[in-house]
Amino acid sequence: MKNLNRLFAIAKSNLDSIGIEYGDIVGIVVNTRAKSRWGQCKIVNGTQRNEWFDQEFEINISNRILDDNIDDDKVISVIIHEILHTCYGCMNHGRKWKELADLVNDCYSCYRIETTQSCSYFGLNAKEERAKYSTYKIQCGNCHNEFYRNRLFNTNTCFCGKCKKQNWQIYKNDNNGNYRPYKSIYKFSF
Repeated sequence: MKNLNRLFAIAKSNLDSIGIEYGDIVGIVVNTRAKSRWGQCKIVNGTQRNEWFDQEFEINISNRILDDNIDDDKVISVIIHEILHTCYGCMNHGRKWKELADLVNDCYSCYRIETTQSCSYFGLNAKEERAKYSTYKIQCGNCHNEFYRNRLFNTNTCFCGKCKKQNWQIYKNDNNGNYRPYKSIYKFSF
C-alpha cells in the first residue's frame, strides 16, 4: 500500500509552488468504506457558513487507489482534487474550483484534475470493481441477468431489463467480495 502522507506532502508542495492558497487541513485518512468515490473533503470544525479561515478540513482517500500497482501521479491527482475543495469558495465544482484545477493541469502535465475520474483512469475494470465492492448482487432468476447495487430497490415495481419478469435472486456481499444468498423474490404475473 502506498504511503499516503508522502503523496499528500508532494501534492501540497506542488500547490505551494504555484501559489494556490488552500485551507487548514487537519488530517488525511485512508477510507476503507468508500464504494463509489475516490476521495472526499469534509469540514470537521466549523460549517460552510463560517468564515473560510475558521474552518478545518479532513481529506479521505479510498484504499482502492492506494494499491502499489496504481501510478503515484494518479493518486496525487485525487489528493490535489480534494485539497482544491479546501480553497476559499471551492467546496463544490463551481467556476472557481475549475479555474484552480485548470491552473494545476496547465502547470503539471503529469496530473489530470477533473470533477470525476473513472475506474479506467486508474487501470481498474469497472465491472470487477462493482462486483467486489457493491453491497448487493441482484440476479434475475429467469434469464440470469445480473447487476450490482449498494442499496436495495423496490422489487414490487422493477422488472428485468432483458426478460421483463419479476423473479429476483438477491445476494449480499460478505465484505470479502463473496456473495451469499440474501433473499429471493418471485412475482408471477399472468
